[in-house]
Amino acid sequence: MEFWTFEELTKAYSEGKVHPLDLKNAVAEEVINYLNPIIKWFHGGPGTRLLEDMSNIMRITR
Repeated sequence: MEFWTFEELTKAYSEGKVHPLDLKNAVAEEVINYLNPIIKWFHGGPGTRLLEDMSNIMRITR
């Protein structure tokens, strides 16, 4: 099933044409796909240094 607008999805869900678990899994999959480039940037890309710097800053205590 494909939806082009939020209204289409809302209507199908409210009519029981989309199971809640199917919706949850589809949304989770799309969020993961959307975040993958960011995750790669932080783990193995230029963001790795930023994470290391942030980690070092967080270790500093007063």
